[in-house]
Amino acid sequence: MPLTVQSLMSIGGPGASPVICGGIVADLAWLDKFGISQPHRLCHFLAQCGEESDHFHTLTEYASGAAYEGRADLGNTQPGDGVRFKGRGMIETTGRFNARAFTAWIRKIIPTAPDFEADPTLLATFPWALYSAVWYWTSHNLNVLADANNIIAITHKVNGGLNGLGERIAMFVRAGLVLLGYQPSALRQFQQAAGITVDGLTGTETLNAIFAKLKALELKPAITIPSVAPPAQPVAPAAPAAIRPQVPGAAIAMPSSPSVTHLQVGVGGLVVGAGAAAVAASTGGISWLPIIVGAIVVVLVVGFMYARNHKSAPPK
Repeated sequence: MPLTVQSLMSIGGPGASPVICGGIVADLAWLDKFGISQPHRLCHFLAQCGEESDHFHTLTEYASGAAYEGRADLGNTQPGDGVRFKGRGMIETTGRFNARAFTAWIRKIIPTAPDFEADPTLLATFPWALYSAVWYWTSHNLNVLADANNIIAITHKVNGGLNGLGERIAMFVRAGLVLLGYQPSALRQFQQAAGITVDGLTGTETLNAIFAKLKALELKPAITIPSVAPPAQPVAPAAPAAIRPQVPGAAIAMPSSPSVTHLQVGVGGLVVGAGAAAVAASTGGISWLPIIVGAIVVVLVVGFMYARNHKSAPPK
């Protein structure tokens, strides 16, 4: 089904922000641009973004960020970097290093984009909140892990551990159900329709069934993507049928309905008769003369009868 603000809010639940959901839906073309819009990938992407943003409720990490102080692996080498570069955006971009890396990446696409190392708070505003999540997703090759339906590996790449794994799985199920046309809570209904164990649990069997159904939707996009048709290639005009050149030696197609005049038929008869006479003369066989004369008479009679029965239509 098309991904709308309403359907995205139903995935997030009661706390989902219409502003955040609207910001995502407004830039769906970005997901398509980087191959994330395929239904099974989109489901994994929404599951991770949904958990990181507390069910699409916030774009800024609740914690102060002091725990990141001095984290060299995040590039937090200056005093105050922990708080300054705490998690922001749909996937909670964290640390000076990631703010710098995202700036370099996005400026290759949008040269006028802000410097997020200079002002990391902009990561909590759209469109950068979504673009930074797309950057992180693509730069860590998470489409490959989504293709393998490996939510554990994706979680480890996004979170650095497995924090909130259960909630990410629950978000995957809710997103999958909505993309498949169900209500986010209609798990038993889906299980029954899929012919699997109906227990209302998000076990391996259910996750694999949702993934398989999403993969089957690949020829029917799960989201509506605005697109601009590429310019058409110039096409040389076809030659008019009346003057289209014929390939030497090729047969010339005749009209399906009779349009041959009696003159054409009569001339045809004479040509055939003359040809036969020429052949007879070349053989020197005088005994062929009666046969040739008879053949010419037959051809002319047949031509006359054909012309009388198939008169050409008057010109328009």
